[in-house]
Amino acid sequence: MTKTEDEKKLVTVSRITLLAIALASTVISLLSSNIINVIYVAGLFYGVAVFLPLVLGLASRRITAGAALLSMIAAVAASLLWEYDLIKKVPVLQQLPSNVAGLAVSGAVLCLFVLFQKKDVGQTD
Repeated sequence: MTKTEDEKKLVTVSRITLLAIALASTVISLLSSNIINVIYVAGLFYGVAVFLPLVLGLASRRITAGAALLSMIAAVAASLLWEYDLIKKVPVLQQLPSNVAGLAVSGAVLCLFVLFQKKDVGQTD
């Protein structure tokens, strides 16, 4: 591929991503009852999704970019499902905030990646 083909592909992917985020934001705002709820959900996207991959990625060499990305996607998905009552059918779990559920899922995904990742020769971490 030439540089212009790569740039065209990057622009196309960026436009599709922007469209997906705009659609998801519109749906979330329509499902929310007030602005405070929308701001809370926005915090789920950054605070919950990024916290563990960032902190653990800085502390360990075993957290790969793929593991961090999958952890972020899983945390956002779990938090949104939890926030909009799609998972909270068990009465004991109804008191658990969606950001805690997202952090738990993020941590679990990262731990699974680390446990099942093949260790490189010479890697001491």
